[in-house]
Amino acid sequence: MVRLVVVDRSAESRGKIVDRINSFLRAELPELDFLPRISVKPLAPEELKFHGAPDICIAGPEMLLQELCTISTIKRLIPDTPLVPYLTRALSSISIIEQLARLGADDVMPDNISASEFVRKIILLSRRRAKARSGKLVLVESGKGGLGVTSVVAGLGECLAEHGKKVVLLDFDFETQDLSRFLQARPFVNENLQLILEQNRPVTQECVEQCLVPVWEESELLYCMPPPAEADGLYDSRSTCARTMLSVLEVLDHLFDCVVVDGGSARGAFLKTLLRVSDKVAFIINNDPSALYASVDKLSRLRGMLSAGADLVVLENASTRFGLANKLLKDEFERAAKLEESAWAPFAVPFNRAAGRWAGSGGTLYSHGNAALRTAMTSLVQKLELIQSQQSKEGVKDEGEHSWLKGSLLGMARRRRDKPELLALPQGKVEELAQAAAPQTTVASKSQDPDPVDSTDLDVTALISGVRLDRARREALN
Repeated sequence: MVRLVVVDRSAESRGKIVDRINSFLRAELPELDFLPRISVKPLAPEELKFHGAPDICIAGPEMLLQELCTISTIKRLIPDTPLVPYLTRALSSISIIEQLARLGADDVMPDNISASEFVRKIILLSRRRAKARSGKLVLVESGKGGLGVTSVVAGLGECLAEHGKKVVLLDFDFETQDLSRFLQARPFVNENLQLILEQNRPVTQECVEQCLVPVWEESELLYCMPPPAEADGLYDSRSTCARTMLSVLEVLDHLFDCVVVDGGSARGAFLKTLLRVSDKVAFIINNDPSALYASVDKLSRLRGMLSAGADLVVLENASTRFGLANKLLKDEFERAAKLEESAWAPFAVPFNRAAGRWAGSGGTLYSHGNAALRTAMTSLVQKLELIQSQQSKEGVKDEGEHSWLKGSLLGMARRRRDKPELLALPQGKVEELAQAAAPQTTVASKSQDPDPVDSTDLDVTALISGVRLDRARREALN
């Protein structure tokens, strides 16, 4: 939330400025979709020292007409807050603006300013006040449902927690709450978050913390934020839900090292807001030929909404044993989506039967999978620059003596045999899972494909773009 304070001598003058600002905020401007909620508070100059430093301070004209030097007094009280004099016609001369600048004014706001110009000023000025960001926001998306977004989000969370990062997983599947249900993060429908989005509660750290659920009671590194109930306002561009969620994300950014978002059913203004503020976007595809067109189409649309500083990483989730060969999939997807080879994650997530049973077990894809799968997840974390290179090497080194279990679900099981009530798995399942996972120690490779389909029988290009792949090109790829 952006806290804006209007300071002037008389209540009448302060009221006029506040009314003007509120009229700007009620305007139907597309820029407002990407601006956090703004609170506007009128104060007399004498009251300013009894309140915390705001994000932006607007100095009214009555105070400036009586004594310009009041600006320097206010600046000494709130040195880190942008100070913006509100200029009437009598105060708009170049000489007065020059004096205001020398006295500490950061910008000026003429009385004939338009709503669009005001919003642009607020965006720029609020960024000056904002503290240095401590965390990174990663959005995980795909072309259609069922490609493994929820599994990858959960796996990323546990992988990062194992490397000592404090992580929160955001479930934005408003319809089915899959991530929350699979992690058993109750309540599955987040009424506290719903109250915030409906503006029945303020966006404060205390209120946001009430929306979070620890994934494991014995760990303070991994949290989940279940989604609110599905409502039309979540998708309506005229709703304030997207702007309010932006304020919630800013709070989470200061509380956690990493914020990982399951895009779920987010769309419209809500999805645009997520894309604009994301540091990284992981786009999931899999080796199922029927998903290729949807993946190419969705990726093309997402690129147009990404912020300039966001990095895109494409991850192959080889979730089906009878899918396309890795080389054929990558070659055709790169061509159709006009994708650079450097955008791919280093390793595909290999098919693993044990990992597919993570939902509802108390673990994730990362702890249930084999060594190849964990290597793929760790390499994705490194590609997203969420852990340092050295940390990544330490995370995948020496698999002897089951050292990879440390910090994972199975590691907790081995260390807590005397406290079975703390385990989320049913009794006896831990040993069964350990036996199933331990023998699988193959190292992941970029072209690993357990049981690929004969690609000579597949017309991949036709699936994506409707253009048939000629026999010579097909033979060259294989």
